[in-house]
Amino acid sequence: MMISDAAVHKLLRHRVLGGEAFYRVVDAAGQIVEVEVVSAPGLEPGTHVRLTQAAVGSMSVVPASSWPKRHAKVPQPIR
Repeated sequence: MMISDAAVHKLLRHRVLGGEAFYRVVDAAGQIVEVEVVSAPGLEPGTHVRLTQAAVGSMSVVPASSWPKRHAKVPQPIR
C-alpha cells in the first residue's frame, strides 16, 4: 500500500505481538509518511512520527465508519 496525499487524515492500525497502535496520516512526501500518534504503547498521543512507506505498507487503513469513538476526532485545519 502506497500512501499519498489523498490518504491524509486516514487512520492506520498496526498490530504486532498482541499489541495495537493507531496513527493518523498527516503528510506523505515520497518515501516518508508523517503520522500523528492516536494511540500506541509507549508513545504520547499527538506525537508526530516519520515512517517509511514500507513501514506504513504493513499497516491497515481503518475505514472512518468503523473508527472506535475514541479515535473519531475530526482533524482540524492548521491555522
